Amino acid sequence: MPRPTPHYRCAGLTLLELMATLTILGLLVAVAGPSVVETVSNLRADALRMQLNSAFAGARLAAVTRREIISVCPSDDGRRCTAEWSKGWMTYRDPLRSRQPATEKDILQYYPGQTGLSLLAPASAGRPRLRFRPDGRSMGVNQSVIICARGRQHSKVIVSNSGRARSVILRDPIPCEP
Repeated sequence: MPRPTPHYRCAGLTLLELMATLTILGLLVAVAGPSVVETVSNLRADALRMQLNSAFAGARLAAVTRREIISVCPSDDGRRCTAEWSKGWMTYRDPLRSRQPATEKDILQYYPGQTGLSLLAPASAGRPRLRFRPDGRSMGVNQSVIICARGRQHSKVIVSNSGRARSVILRDPIPCEP
């Protein structure tokens, strides 16, 4: 008597099951995508805020420790001051209160910043850099650097006349000015 051939069940997916799975996955990505982009943008803005706060506190400490004027300015190359904090900044010795470091030896630290198109931290028009006196106080009026993410103000770093840096996350963000 001939043996019956065994029937095996295939363990794969049918085309209909695969299409249903891909449709559900596509809907989930479409719904979750924008919130993921916003979360990443907020995390990058938070990182910039904390790094700027730390840089300002470090510059103040350097001024007190070295007993000389220390400046912090936005810089995209680590050699010249520019106007955009999110592209980087440098700390330099500034005994003559100049607009740029006198020599490369005067540059104490350079930090290359964020390069994302959705992140912006412009310097104030009236005060593009921070200067700290040997006693740790900041020269001039309070300085604020506003950090923008996705076209809205996210947070700001504020340096008081006493030289202390603090940061604030804005709860009701308003549009950033161009």
